[in-house]
Amino acid sequence: MSQGNDVTYADLNFGKTPPKKALHSEPNEGDLAYENVYGPGAKEVEEEEEEEEEEEAPGRGKAATGWKGWTRKIALGAVATSLFLLATTVGLGVRYWQVSGQLHRASQSHTAHSAALAQRIGAQEEILDETEGQLQQVREELSSTREALRKSQEAANKTQQHLQGVEEVLREANHNLETLKQENKEKEALLRQRIGSCPPGWKLFRWKCFWISDEMNYWRKSLEDCQKKHSQLAILKKPWDIREFWDAVILKNSLQNSEYWIGLSRTWSTEKNTWASLWADGSAYEVAESWKQYYYGKISSGNLGEGYWQNQHQYICEVAASSSVGQAEIPWHNN
Repeated sequence: MSQGNDVTYADLNFGKTPPKKALHSEPNEGDLAYENVYGPGAKEVEEEEEEEEEEEAPGRGKAATGWKGWTRKIALGAVATSLFLLATTVGLGVRYWQVSGQLHRASQSHTAHSAALAQRIGAQEEILDETEGQLQQVREELSSTREALRKSQEAANKTQQHLQGVEEVLREANHNLETLKQENKEKEALLRQRIGSCPPGWKLFRWKCFWISDEMNYWRKSLEDCQKKHSQLAILKKPWDIREFWDAVILKNSLQNSEYWIGLSRTWSTEKNTWASLWADGSAYEVAESWKQYYYGKISSGNLGEGYWQNQHQYICEVAASSSVGQAEIPWHNN
C-alpha cells in the first residue's frame, strides 16, 4: 500500500481440505494461513478443542465436522478482506488528507492571488478614472484653446486689415514727407541765396557762421582770438536753443564731444556797479546770476555750464553770414 503505511497481508487459501486429519500429518496451506492470522499457537488450541468435542460428542457425523472447517475458512477470508478494506480505507484517507491539504493551500494561494489581482485591478481602475478626468480636462482646455485661437485669428484678420490701412496712410505720409523735403530743399536754397554763405572753415547755422577751434585756451585768450578774426565768442541767447545748436553744429559735423567756451561771463559791471552775467555783446543774461565771480560760460553735451577763468577749453566764434543781396533785406540778422 502507498503512503508509507505498513499492512500485514494474510495468505488465504480456499482450497478443499479433508474434514479429518491425522494428528501428526504435515500442515497444509489452509493451516498456514490460519496461523498467519491468529498466531502460531492458535492451531494447537483449535486441535485440542476439536479433540474434546470429538470426545464429548462421539456421535456427530463426518459431514458436521467438514462444514465447520469450511465456516472457519470463510470467516478467515472475511477477516482478511476486512483488513484489506481497512488498509485501503486508511490509505485512501491519508491520500484524501494530502489532496485536501494541497487543495486548501491551492485555494489559499488562489484567494491571495485573486485579492492581489483585484487590488491591482482596483488601482488600474482608479488610474483609468484619473486619466479619464485628465483627458476630459485636456479636452476642455483644447476646446478653450480652439475658441481662443479662433478669436485670435479674427483679431489677427482685423489687425491685418488695420495694418493695411496704416500702411496706406504711411505710404501717403511718406509721399507727403518727400514732397515736404523737396520743398524744404528749394526753400533752403532760396534762403541761402538771401542769407549768403560763410567763409571757408566756418559752419552755417540759421543766419550765423560759426568757427570752432581745435586748440584749447583760456576764456580771455579765446575772446581775443575771435576778435582778431573780426568775430566774437558765440552768443546763444533766445530764440537760440543750446541743445538745437549742439546737435546741428557740433554733432552733425562729427566734432569732438568736448567743452567749448561761449561769449558769456560773470564780470563786474561798471554801469550797474555790481557783478553781472553778460553776453559778449554787453546784453544781460539774468539766469546765471547765481554764478560765482570771474566764472565764464561754456557748453558741454548740449547743456550750459560755468568754468573757472584758469580753465582751458576749445571755443566757438561767430559772425553774421554775408549776403549778396544786402543786410537791409535780412531783418533778423542782428543779435
